[in-house]
Amino acid sequence: MRRAVRPSRFAAVPRLLTLAALLLAFAAGPAAAKPALWVVRGATATIYLFGTIHALPPDLAWHSPKLDQAFKQAKELWLEIDDGGSYRASVGLYRQLGSDYTHPLSSKLTPTELAQVDAALKRMGKADGRWGMEWVRPWVVALMVGGGPTRNYGIERGAGADLSLQEDAAEADKPVRALETKEQQLRIFADLPRAQELALLDEALAHMNDAADTYKSLLAAWMAGDVDTLGKLAINRDGPNSEVFYNRILVDRNKRWATKIQQLLKGSGTILIAAGAGHFAGPDSVQVQLEALGIRTERVQ
Repeated sequence: MRRAVRPSRFAAVPRLLTLAALLLAFAAGPAAAKPALWVVRGATATIYLFGTIHALPPDLAWHSPKLDQAFKQAKELWLEIDDGGSYRASVGLYRQLGSDYTHPLSSKLTPTELAQVDAALKRMGKADGRWGMEWVRPWVVALMVGGGPTRNYGIERGAGADLSLQEDAAEADKPVRALETKEQQLRIFADLPRAQELALLDEALAHMNDAADTYKSLLAAWMAGDVDTLGKLAINRDGPNSEVFYNRILVDRNKRWATKIQQLLKGSGTILIAAGAGHFAGPDSVQVQLEALGIRTERVQ
């Protein structure tokens, strides 16, 4: 049985986990929504960059005239991943990458952690608690626990900005592309070394009761287009393992996406890219990576 990791050692992880779990929302924000929107221009191409929230209250009015105009002009929509694929394929990936039939969950966690997981899952409505997760890897449990509190406040994954835009694109007969595959996204966690995977779960458990306040502040900043506050809330690099999570969840992906945008700028027409708001905040944002490639971004909202 491993020794428990002290939560204070990994103070940065819950904020990065918030981004990773793709659940940065809680309640209604300002009356006039102005989520941040940027544009980059090539010789014959225009690309809008929109930072999204992946799970929102279903009645939240987050659209703005400038965003709607950018969507109208766009010939295609790009998301982090294409959620319109096969549900069976998604479940298969989770089983492939998120299962461990050799080492049950109870062999990896302390009795205290097992009790915390059991209580958290039961509060989420899973009657069998941790026993239903015995062959699931800790990173999967961490994402479940990290996103669990939002379910008590009417926040829905299906009401997120990404999926809403994807549905609008389907109605408008606009193609939907993806910056990365589902497997690439899941491997951010599935390929973590064991110690860091367990640290992820430790932090999800330690900060589970703080999630609602964090989401509320994040959503308010997003709705107001306050990128500086969003970055401060969502990104913290203190702690010995935080740099690993920070690089895997944000920096590495931002660099790849910037390179992809550079390629798209060689084409023509207008494109709308909608991806998690945390990727457009902080010192290693997509905009910073684009600037390193000699590409200027202009904020239009």
